Amino acid sequence: MFPNIFALGVAVSPLTSKGSGLIMTACVGAAVIPFLIGALADRVGIQHAFVLPVLCYLFIAYYGLWDRNRRERLPSRFQR
Repeated sequence: MFPNIFALGVAVSPLTSKGSGLIMTACVGAAVIPFLIGALADRVGIQHAFVLPVLCYLFIAYYGLWDRNRRERLPSRFQR
């Protein structure tokens, strides 16, 4: 699925560089976060280790809400 996701992500012409950068950041996060969860689970236990994904999802929700509010102020040519 990654080739399809990447192709669709870079198809947003005025924001292509930002779109591809976010996709690559997500790929790095998908490689690093499970490793950190495992290391945290070894130290403090599996139940407490799930705090890390919760924090990640809260950040994603915050960023999505922030971007939605920002997009409302952008000129229409930059909106999807």
